[in-house]
Amino acid sequence: LRDVVLSQPYAKNTKQYQRQTAFDMTAASEVMAIVSLASDHEDMQRRLRNIIVGTDQNGNFLTADDFGAADAMAVILKDALEPTLMQTIQGTPVFVHCGPFANIAHGNSSVIQDEIALMLAGKDGYVITEAGFGSDMGMEKFFHVKLANSNKSPDCVVVVATLRAILHHGYAESKDLASAGVSLEEQIRLGCKNFQKHVENARQFKVETVAALNVHETDDPSHLRIVQDTMERNTGIRPVLCHHWEEGGRGCVDLAGAVA
Repeated sequence: LRDVVLSQPYAKNTKQYQRQTAFDMTAASEVMAIVSLASDHEDMQRRLRNIIVGTDQNGNFLTADDFGAADAMAVILKDALEPTLMQTIQGTPVFVHCGPFANIAHGNSSVIQDEIALMLAGKDGYVITEAGFGSDMGMEKFFHVKLANSNKSPDCVVVVATLRAILHHGYAESKDLASAGVSLEEQIRLGCKNFQKHVENARQFKVETVAALNVHETDDPSHLRIVQDTMERNTGIRPVLCHHWEEGGRGCVDLAGAVA
């Protein structure tokens, strides 16, 4: 989408209108962020009208409403405001709705999706929603932006890591010490500093925090234990091993118990 050609010359008389262009990810993500934060159609239309496009010669802001574009955008997005209901391979209902990038927007799915999910799950049910780009971006914006628009608060935060990611962070910490012969085990311990920081970020919001470690078939059990022992020693939280990659829902029973 960064390099596209509009009006491909399928007919002879269309070639003169052909042009090369690209999608602007930032503007597209702003619109998706509006859809994900809107509580209804009227709220979405209001937010669209307030999009700042630029300034006039006097420095005054020009909005999408000034150009008469907001109402047309609202019509195009009318059906997009409704979440898509899907399911996992084991039949668990899943809403897929919105995905504004956390580096240029707030990195969370829609407020409407969560409202519907909570209503369907009932007071004794559980709703899991994901915040992208780690605790330092998507999770913080979940608390500061999304919750400010939904008036909801979570009962628990689950911080998820993988051994592979921890090793990458450990290598970044220890690459300058390669000549000193830093062991793989020590790289794992160094990489846990990143995992630990994400747990600390979650705890700042005074919410019950659970740590989870996604397990893959190539992971060495002894290395997983190093992560668990290091995190338990430094944070007081022992990460729960999750085997859903291999076993599906059965592989996450321990995590479900920790959350409950």
